[in-house]
Amino acid sequence: MSPRLLVQMLWPLAAATTLWAQHTLVRTDGTQLHGQVKRVAPDRIEMQVTSGVAKGPGAVPCADVLCLVDGALKVHTRPCGEPLAAIAQGGAACNALVRTDQQVLKGTIVRWDDDRLTIRTAAGDVNVPRSELAGVLSPGLVEFTLPADRLKGLLADAAVVGAINDATRCPAAPEKPAEVRFSEKWIAPRFERTVSESGRAELDFAYFKEVALEKTRRLSGYIAQITNKELSAIVKDKAVEQAIGLFEKPDNLVHVSNVATGTAKVHPVVKYLSTHLRYLKYDAVTIDWADIRYVSDLELQPDGSYTAVISLQQRFQGMVDGQVYYSDITDKNIQIKLRTYEKVVEGRTERLWDVFLGDIGVVSTMAE
Repeated sequence: MSPRLLVQMLWPLAAATTLWAQHTLVRTDGTQLHGQVKRVAPDRIEMQVTSGVAKGPGAVPCADVLCLVDGALKVHTRPCGEPLAAIAQGGAACNALVRTDQQVLKGTIVRWDDDRLTIRTAAGDVNVPRSELAGVLSPGLVEFTLPADRLKGLLADAAVVGAINDATRCPAAPEKPAEVRFSEKWIAPRFERTVSESGRAELDFAYFKEVALEKTRRLSGYIAQITNKELSAIVKDKAVEQAIGLFEKPDNLVHVSNVATGTAKVHPVVKYLSTHLRYLKYDAVTIDWADIRYVSDLELQPDGSYTAVISLQQRFQGMVDGQVYYSDITDKNIQIKLRTYEKVVEGRTERLWDVFLGDIGVVSTMAE
């Protein structure tokens, strides 16, 4: 298998839950602070900064504030004159791309490439070269790239700020959220910067990617053993035990579907492995993964772990008497959990990192 790895750099979209309100404060010198506003005073803005070298509580004098972007991606050019309640904590209507020619595009950013971004607007998809971008506003990722003097002029333009804040320009929400992709070349440095800022400098993107993919491949191997009618119950029990060990917890959920019957079911992973798979009507099952890609950024959780979601295409074949009895191709999302565990090595307790599988969901299924 030769998986194509593409990474989404958007933080959770509308269906996801963020851990805190993401605010971005832009100072008059063009530097930007990301975190959560705690208090708006007449002379300063106090916030808890969550990234960068200035992490922790801090205050910025109002004279040094160029603008504040709140959790709904609304730009406040005079935030010190507003009550804290007016600074939204979340609920972004849609993303925005601001071009250097002061044009504002509203919609969903669906592709982040090394040289351009693609935004899905009400009029269709628009490609914007990175060289023509002045600002990007999306949940968890707000950046302005102009020099300070040009940025001041941009944000002083009421028409530009009004267009950014105009939710009526957002396209209607689609029934199925658009899949967002990021090039791996672009995501890897951001991944490493994120974990470094959180004090996890020993982690790197290559490790996370390699282990996550290896665990999905091992799961396929265990499923093949569990469903093989020629293997003994002892071998199958061992395969069930090893497969459960790949998951974060035994009550993670596995969604399954059948294109022939049109049915879809959900099983706790223990039941899925020990009961559902063992009583399939096939003599053997093969599962292959292809087109593997990352469809969420790495998110820090309250317990110090990280989660991400990978999307992949699963090819399922059920064999009877050596012939393919049933087959389908299913697009699935698998939650990946990166967390620490303790291990005693030569009398010393060491904290190590490992990757675990989480819930497995079905996106779509089609006959092969």
